Amino acid sequence: MIELLKRKFCTIIKIPYQIINNFIIRPFISFRFDKTYNIDTRSSASINCDDKIALSHATYYQAVPIKYLEILFDLLQHDSPYTHFIDIGCGKGRACFYASQKYKQVTGIDFSKNLIANAQENLKSYSGTINGKIIFELRDASLYDLPNETSLIYLYNPFDEYVLRKFIKRNMGHFLNYKSRIAYINDVCHDFLIKCGFTREFKHNAERGISIYSLDKSRIY
Repeated sequence: MIELLKRKFCTIIKIPYQIINNFIIRPFISFRFDKTYNIDTRSSASINCDDKIALSHATYYQAVPIKYLEILFDLLQHDSPYTHFIDIGCGKGRACFYASQKYKQVTGIDFSKNLIANAQENLKSYSGTINGKIIFELRDASLYDLPNETSLIYLYNPFDEYVLRKFIKRNMGHFLNYKSRIAYINDVCHDFLIKCGFTREFKHNAERGISIYSLDKSRIY
């Protein structure tokens, strides 16, 4: 009975905190990040793409919460700064700007013309320190070839399994040849990656889940 009351009390306390966090704390932290670096990654934006099929498999634009990036980069603290950070579905570039404080080569791709234009405008106005260079490219993830070097592929649930399947199939050779990993926030396609031979190295039980995957070559036939 006491344990039941404790659980109910914790649930009652948790709900108001989630409301405060989602509608006050998180927006303020995002505002402070954009204000500090003279960029705009917070405002909503439509996805502009001529490919209607690709558009039907995309998720709406939403910048990743700063807290998630803090958790992810804490997990990546021992990662080499020479690893190529690649944001698939970069939107306005928030994760790329955050990553540029650690990595020397940062690339963001997106299939939306206006989002890439926004990211490039942000790059022009960015007032922070870039530890190398940032490139934003208008590219379709399903047709994108990963570079011939060890990379960290970052995903904030930019699309569904249909596009991810094409991306993984096209780049399986890359994962076989390089020790690249996938940093996946809100990993709704976890089961698909496991079927493809990836293993989850880390999992942080944040609100939407933060995971890091690598290819287990022993599971590839």
